[in-house]
Amino acid sequence: MLSLFPHILFLAPLAITVLRVVLGIYVFFVVKDVLAKRGAISHARLPLVGHAPEWMIVGSLSVFAGIGGLLIVGAWTQAAALIAAAGFLKLAIFSRIYPSFTSYPQSLYILLCVVALTLVFTGAGALAIDLPL
Repeated sequence: MLSLFPHILFLAPLAITVLRVVLGIYVFFVVKDVLAKRGAISHARLPLVGHAPEWMIVGSLSVFAGIGGLLIVGAWTQAAALIAAAGFLKLAIFSRIYPSFTSYPQSLYILLCVVALTLVFTGAGALAIDLPL
């Protein structure tokens, strides 16, 4: 099929870079949102964990923020995107079960999970540390 703008196809790696950076920024937004509600989360009974202490919530959010940092700089992008996809899938499920834990709708978490899975298959794009050799 013919492209409508064939002269700009060289910018495809830049589009992947934009997806990667925006996903990393959204990770920080979600971390900030969940961190603000950690008191309510620690009082709720969660599956497999029971009542999660605040240190466990802060620790897991620190790891998730590290994943966001890796995505922004483009280091270990496929592994970071896979972990981010799992985190966003978990948040999509929890936003349905515990609607008071998150401020964002479930559809946003599903969209971010799809973007993360896209990065798993496409790679880091331009301006990344882990460029393919």
